[in-house]
Amino acid sequence: MRSTPETRIKLSRYMRQEFKRQPLKVCNVLFHQWTNIPSLEQATLTNGYKAWVVLPDLVANWAYLRGDFELEVTDFIDTVAAPGMLALDIGAQFGVKSAFLHEAVGENGKVIAFEPIPSTFKVLDKNAQNWGMAAYMLALSNSSGTREMWDYGPRNAGQNTLKNPHYSHTLKGKTVPVETTTIDKFVQERDLKTDLWKVDVENAEYEVLVGGKQTIASQKPEIIMEVGDAGRASGEKTKDLLALLSEQGYQFYEIVKGVFGSIRDGLPSPKTSNILASQKHF
Repeated sequence: MRSTPETRIKLSRYMRQEFKRQPLKVCNVLFHQWTNIPSLEQATLTNGYKAWVVLPDLVANWAYLRGDFELEVTDFIDTVAAPGMLALDIGAQFGVKSAFLHEAVGENGKVIAFEPIPSTFKVLDKNAQNWGMAAYMLALSNSSGTREMWDYGPRNAGQNTLKNPHYSHTLKGKTVPVETTTIDKFVQERDLKTDLWKVDVENAEYEVLVGGKQTIASQKPEIIMEVGDAGRASGEKTKDLLALLSEQGYQFYEIVKGVFGSIRDGLPSPKTSNILASQKHF
């Protein structure tokens, strides 16, 4: 989830609305925003799962107060996920969306979550063990090896990336070495048949898709992906992501103001949004 001026304003408005209903939680979020002191908290998600998150990260704040974030992603999961599927959560962070994927694929399905930053992975792994889900401390990219990844600390953990994130000029971070691999290699080594990918890797989505081109061509997974060029310092544009998938026959869908529809002309409507790339027609 990208920390844009718009998303920060939305959170501030939501906290004002929620202050009477859950004052202690709102005050807890505000305290950790002001002090930047990380705090491990348990959130109750809207599907009933209990998820550990670390305040004052933006995703953590939303999950802690509301039980979910980026509701359109959950809507996409509800639309395309089915019992028995194998889903990849690429850039899982704490695993909030992994929980919704896990619920959707059921006991006969499987979710594999990926998060490369060690401090964040500890929280994801804690959640994954509680839910009976697989988690790997890996960054999926276009090559295998070791790379330096930006870590922006507990307040902006959702911005951590192998590339320059959106609005990177406002962030202060450090680089940490992380292990990388490709989807193609990961899938081939384990002889996996994937059905659904959720990709949220802060400006590195193109590299993920390039590293999974063989799997995309052979398995045609549904792909839920964050896109948008607002505040982008460098890297491939949204049109490049769509062109790569268009070559494989994908159609694109977005949710605008609660309405699910296809992207027929140009790019998705908002500056930053989540889209569904699918071989199906909805």
